[in-house]
Amino acid sequence: MSRVYSVGNTRTTFLDISDNNDTCIIVSVNPDREKEVIKTCKKVVFFKYNENFPFKIHYREPRRAGDDRVAFAAFAFYEGIYPSYLLDAGTFITVDYFDGNNLYPMATIPGFNTQIKTLQNAFNLRGLNVKKPKEKFPKSPEESLYNGIFVITGLGINAMLKERGEILITGGDATTLHTLLKRGVIVKNAPLIGAYMSYQNGII
Repeated sequence: MSRVYSVGNTRTTFLDISDNNDTCIIVSVNPDREKEVIKTCKKVVFFKYNENFPFKIHYREPRRAGDDRVAFAAFAFYEGIYPSYLLDAGTFITVDYFDGNNLYPMATIPGFNTQIKTLQNAFNLRGLNVKKPKEKFPKSPEESLYNGIFVITGLGINAMLKERGEILITGGDATTLHTLLKRGVIVKNAPLIGAYMSYQNGII
């Protein structure tokens, strides 16, 4: 039984895979939180981008690309879903374009809940809840915040999706982003599956 962990800034998720192999594969963007996961594992493999990957990352320093977005690209590569846009909606929303040979990181923006909490904390709006407008025009500050955070974010991301390709959406807020974009396919646990596929193929 292998277990693939995604160690994020605020939470840790995992995917169990029955393969008679007692290994933990860790995809992490928060090294400080990895220690708690490692304690539960007998054998640990870290998912890290290296020169053996079957695609390139168009960063000046490829290793600075988040491991989760590289794992998402690995999923698209091994599943043969490219060209494609890879949208991961979580604490941050990342937008990447993958052509099968190259991963082009396009944007990183605060996620929906991150935007809400930031506004609440910065402007003492903790009692102000974000609400979806029932009519075309907002009738309250709560509804205006919804449009500002959700609608504008969705419109901005939609404007970036100009090239030909499938739109794959993953992450905790994948359903919300899919509803806003009105297109794309939700792929649950895509980065975790991509990390496991990389392990199976001897890349990590």
